[in-house]
Amino acid sequence: MNFATILFAAFFLIGATIAGFGVRTVLQARESATWPSAQGIILSSTVKTQSDSDGTTYKPEVTYTYTVDGTEYRGDLIAYGMKGSSASYGFAQHYDKKYPEGSTIPVAYDPAKPQTSVLEPGVSKRAFITVAFGAIFAINGLLFGLIWWLFTP
Repeated sequence: MNFATILFAAFFLIGATIAGFGVRTVLQARESATWPSAQGIILSSTVKTQSDSDGTTYKPEVTYTYTVDGTEYRGDLIAYGMKGSSASYGFAQHYDKKYPEGSTIPVAYDPAKPQTSVLEPGVSKRAFITVAFGAIFAINGLLFGLIWWLFTP
């Protein structure tokens, strides 16, 4: 096996793994649409700012508490697919304003694992970003590998 084969195989495997994590997130998001909900309280809601040589990114951070069958839980997931940050301050600020500290909100929770919760159940467009990124990465690995194989003597 030559270096190019290993490189293209690595691209494919890394992309397929990323896409697999994305599919898992989409399936969890889909399942969350059927979960029951409990009353919750927003403990904190902020916009986390991070700056580096690539620029500034913003991430909404919301922490909440909710009670299921007498047990109190804490959560911080707004929606599936929203683990990362954005270059848009307005995007992050939207959630900071939507979930002000001290407000009462419904929290969807997994009845089999009540410690797993989300404020916005169901599948959002953002949940598909990881799937798309991984698939593009994997397909590029396959295509470049195929082109290399076909046109290299």
